Amino acid sequence: MLVYAQPDGMVHAVYIDNEGHVIDYDATIVSDQRRVVFESKGPGPRFRLWYQANQDGSLATGFQIAQSGSSDFTTYLEGVAHRK
Repeated sequence: MLVYAQPDGMVHAVYIDNEGHVIDYDATIVSDQRRVVFESKGPGPRFRLWYQANQDGSLATGFQIAQSGSSDFTTYLEGVAHRK
């Protein structure tokens, strides 16, 4: 994933993989929760990817999908990483 800022100050990202998937995301930083949320635009299914830095030093993450025409996201994957 490549994260970049536009001249207008908005943060965006693009995800590209070796299977030809390309997803454009708008990013929102929620500083009081120490979280960054990447949400795709559409058309078609939409995706939401988030990361949250927890107080204990761990990193939580989640990936959610909303079907075409729906505003309801369903969790596909969630987890927490701990540094050793």
